[in-house]
Amino acid sequence: MIASLNPALAELDIPTQPAVHRKPLVMPLDANTLILRMRGQSFVSVVQHGRELTRAHGTDERMCLHLLPGDYELETDGETLGIETIQRASVTLTADVAVMPGMLQISSDAPDQHVVDGVGEIKADGASYCTITVRKQSFDGRPAAGKTDTDEIFIRATGGTVSSTDANTKTRIRSMRLKKGEAKFRLVSDKQPRLVQVTVFGRAPALPQPVTLAIEFV
Repeated sequence: MIASLNPALAELDIPTQPAVHRKPLVMPLDANTLILRMRGQSFVSVVQHGRELTRAHGTDERMCLHLLPGDYELETDGETLGIETIQRASVTLTADVAVMPGMLQISSDAPDQHVVDGVGEIKADGASYCTITVRKQSFDGRPAAGKTDTDEIFIRATGGTVSSTDANTKTRIRSMRLKKGEAKFRLVSDKQPRLVQVTVFGRAPALPQPVTLAIEFV
């Protein structure tokens, strides 16, 4: 015998998720700060090219976001009462949201001995090394070398050993922090000839894009 469904289940008031609203957002060239007046929201997020740059949770009626000039989309489950863009010479945000997405540059001092592909080369002897430099910059190409540019970066290599530039330290490292937007580390070769890829990446939304460098052990 098949039991019938309890009629009371059909009368349960199952809560529904609030609707998410999305609207275009343009930051003009002469502005770097977005001021939002909100009501009834549990979150506000900024999206660019389909990628969420940041998400802030809370019910504050006023929110400030520091954004580079460009086209974005604003997502929220509340009501946006007003949007204002202004230029601030100095931005100090505490409980508000600060977003300044940047990008990384990567280079090495390995001599470039290949005339075609430009890949730097070091000896495959297990002891030779090159120094790799990572610098942070804004998406419009300006160096990001301030005292607050201390993002943590993560390092992956398909070969060799990644270590500190300190000659007294041979410990393998996998992450480090930028100092005024710059970091240096060593890639020590293997004894077998091979082509390796070094990838450096940070945390989104501050550093959303990884960078890769090829080094050959010869």
